[in-house]
Amino acid sequence: MTQESLTEKLATHLMRPVDEATRQRARLHLLDWLGCIAGARRSGVAECVISQGIETYALATASWLGNVMEMDDVHRASILHPGPVIWPCILHNDADDFDHMLDAAIIGYEAVITVGETFDDAHYGFYHNTATAGVFGATAAFWPFPDDDHDQKQTEDNLQKLVSAFGLAGTSSSGLWQMRHEDSDAKQWHIARAVKTGLDASVVAFKGIKGPRFILEGPQGLYAATCKIPSR
Repeated sequence: MTQESLTEKLATHLMRPVDEATRQRARLHLLDWLGCIAGARRSGVAECVISQGIETYALATASWLGNVMEMDDVHRASILHPGPVIWPCILHNDADDFDHMLDAAIIGYEAVITVGETFDDAHYGFYHNTATAGVFGATAAFWPFPDDDHDQKQTEDNLQKLVSAFGLAGTSSSGLWQMRHEDSDAKQWHIARAVKTGLDASVVAFKGIKGPRFILEGPQGLYAATCKIPSR
């Protein structure tokens, strides 16, 4: 039997249904993120991104702004900010049902937090967890999960493609803390790139491009490169 990878376990976990109580809580997180965007509109980052045409559409611009004021949501066990990565992904999608959007956000939150919680102090000593785990959350948030009426083969195919998307995103996982020692906007760049990486990984994997299954725990994977004792 082929060994199951951690990203396969994560993908299977994310397939479960979302309950209404969690969905209602997600509405508050969305409201919180929108408040952070509104508060950051007159920041130097916003002025530069907008006036210089760095991004060409509003939600890409918003991916730069959610964490500017450091007032966005925090998950302390994983030491990261899920909202600034996840919500731009959700509002980018053309969902025709608000509950479906909330479900996608919850799935994104779950993915970024689950991966982030496995990183140890050695990882956090050099790497910005919102960025390194963020690519996994963004990939999950963008992912087109099958409806309940899909057959088992379609569901399994979707799951394996999601695993490939995680593998592709994970190969680009990065975000160094050197930015803490200098006057820079690298933290916002990290978040914007995590969103873009998740989008790109989900699009190409859904079309059949394959990524490594063991991107987290493999001998030259993310844990081996950045952690001493990851929590699995």
